[in-house]
Amino acid sequence: MTIDKSETEIPGSVADRMINLRLLHLRECAEIWSESESIENFIITCNEKKIDFRWQDPLDETVFDIKFKDKAWVKFLKAYGPKKAGEPVKEGNPYLFWYEGIPPFYNPSNSSMILQPYINNRIIIKVPKKQNVKYFENGQIVESEECLTGFQQAIALTNIVADDPALFSAKQQSNQNLTYKSGAETMYTLDLSEKEYNINTGLFVADSGRYSVYFSPAYKEYRKLFDLPPIVPHDPTQLIPEILAPEQPEKSFNLDNNSSGLYFSLSAGLRNLLTTMWTNDSIWDLAITTKERLEQHKPGQTVKLINDLLDTTYPLHFDLVIMEDEHAHYVLDKDTGKGSWIWIYSEDFVSKFKEGSDIKAGVAYPTSKLPLQMIEYTIPTPPQNESMAPIALMNYDVDDYGMPFTC
Repeated sequence: MTIDKSETEIPGSVADRMINLRLLHLRECAEIWSESESIENFIITCNEKKIDFRWQDPLDETVFDIKFKDKAWVKFLKAYGPKKAGEPVKEGNPYLFWYEGIPPFYNPSNSSMILQPYINNRIIIKVPKKQNVKYFENGQIVESEECLTGFQQAIALTNIVADDPALFSAKQQSNQNLTYKSGAETMYTLDLSEKEYNINTGLFVADSGRYSVYFSPAYKEYRKLFDLPPIVPHDPTQLIPEILAPEQPEKSFNLDNNSSGLYFSLSAGLRNLLTTMWTNDSIWDLAITTKERLEQHKPGQTVKLINDLLDTTYPLHFDLVIMEDEHAHYVLDKDTGKGSWIWIYSEDFVSKFKEGSDIKAGVAYPTSKLPLQMIEYTIPTPPQNESMAPIALMNYDVDDYGMPFTC
């Protein structure tokens, strides 16, 4: 029997989209768990050849023959590409797939998953900076030193978050096969996984599931081989202070918990924050994490800032990173005075993609050609006893009240 996977239904409601995104993540986790031995063998093979596993291509037949061909984890690793997606994988720019921190792990004593709030998972959201008066003439942005008026800023803010829901953009018509010269896919694995597992989210979101090697015996040997300090499990971790970190989720089988209301409320909070960032340059500098400082981002720092600024409670266990969308421009029509957002990509940026890309330098696009939100997961560590894997994974899929999608 063959199953036609050519078309899958796109969920209409916010809650259904979020649940499907969650199911996609769980499906990825289960697949990666089933290939844990293959990943371990890959690191062992690299150790034997005295090469650093973090920037080795498992599909390099001159090094690994074909032993890792058609593995799901290899597809994910290649799709994520290196940390700097536009540059080749090499020393100092390893594959994004590898994560060397503590992942969520299964506690057999009480059949629960242990996760560290704001550390294991995070959401990256790109927002535009405050705009000056701009016009688009003869294929060029003409910018004045004059700022938009208050009313113009209000219109621009409501336009930029028009997607439903604002936090997670609905899927747009875009090049779903866009690939950097390094091999990284700009869509990461959301499209790959949707096709692989026949689960459609209807979301235009980048999805990156990272695999932790923290508990791997082969990784411990790797550290010895390359004269790195050994892992000391009792060293303090980067736990957020008690006043900030939410408690561990309580088990709940209500996967909705009015998630539509939650996500719209969170979107409203982010709009409020963006308004504050536009009216105060110091707040912008505090809230924005630049590309250069992304690795130095402290878990929970943006969450705490939001809670303090907006006098509210951030409702997710995910860490939040806010970055600038440097390609977004709000331009005015000289005749009518009406404004609209456009996305323009530079020649230098476009040159990082493989030939055949439908992103052209200097062209004004009415919607972003790249996702402006990214979900970054740490794949939980499977239990040592394989028979406990179903229990462990389903206990990873729990909620506390009002906090859907906390796994």
